[in-house]
Amino acid sequence: MKHPFPIRTAVLFTIVCLLVLVSFLLWAEPIDEWIKETIGRTAANKRMVAFLLFAVLSSDIFLPIPSCLVSMMCGLYLGFGAGTFVSFAAMSVSAAVGYLIGLYASDWARKLIGEGDMQALQAIQAKGGAFVLLGLRGVPILAEVSLVFAGLGRYPLRKTIAQVAVGNGLISGFYAWIGAYSREAFDSPVPAFLMTIAASALFLFIGRLRVRNARR
Repeated sequence: MKHPFPIRTAVLFTIVCLLVLVSFLLWAEPIDEWIKETIGRTAANKRMVAFLLFAVLSSDIFLPIPSCLVSMMCGLYLGFGAGTFVSFAAMSVSAAVGYLIGLYASDWARKLIGEGDMQALQAIQAKGGAFVLLGLRGVPILAEVSLVFAGLGRYPLRKTIAQVAVGNGLISGFYAWIGAYSREAFDSPVPAFLMTIAASALFLFIGRLRVRNARR
């Protein structure tokens, strides 16, 4: 059964993305400075640093946190192994909260966008969901919004966990490695960020190919 394009869902998605973008434009820089200053003062206390980095990164779903920078700080202050673990755990908590927000708001969203749009959203997720959450884990704004909409559409929990866990593991390990072993890349993280975006595009492309092959 073909569903019409979910216009109201697209409008809702755009509004949520814009709200997140505005929060980044308004508060990302002062939050970034606060993180650097606070972590710098407690650098000698590894447990406190680990707690602060975990707390900051796990709040990424609510606040405009520069997650790639914080993950690199995990590697810089805690080392590669512990830094990867803290980053992965925090990103997983943030992802779980985002999914649960969408899940608990699903009935409200159904009333807002209508039954037809909700069915269309679920159909899109069912056909193109493979590798989507994984591919978007490293993309600012879309990483958080995609999880909320996965919950809104009640995307299967097992698939959500699998994709998010792989994505978080790769991203956490990559940025923690940079923080632990590459000071030059830490000071200029743009190339690393672009590599993450390229990897995201690759995962999305693989997911698209799998969908096409499944239809044959």
